[in-house]
Amino acid sequence: MSGRRGHDEEVQIVFTSSPPIPKDDWLTALEDTARKLELALRPFRTLGKILAGSLACFFGCRFTYSVLFLRAFARSGWPTFRSISQELRTRYRAAEAVLDRACP
Repeated sequence: MSGRRGHDEEVQIVFTSSPPIPKDDWLTALEDTARKLELALRPFRTLGKILAGSLACFFGCRFTYSVLFLRAFARSGWPTFRSISQELRTRYRAAEAVLDRACP
């Protein structure tokens, strides 16, 4: 056999990070699932905070104005912002290269 399992073989997956949960203990299963989800999402914590903060800013009685602002910015302000940010990045990298050469 080449190391691959056949289609008729049963594979059992065992999670060793937590003890087995009885089928009728749904609360423990829910807590275990929430804990695993929190561990899986831990690397994306900063992105989650940014998204939650953005949504909190835009929800409220002025939400429609926020949408209108974003659409107007996308049409008129984004090209200018993008070119300025690219120029800023280029100048920063050039200054960083000069600093690296001057102070090895």
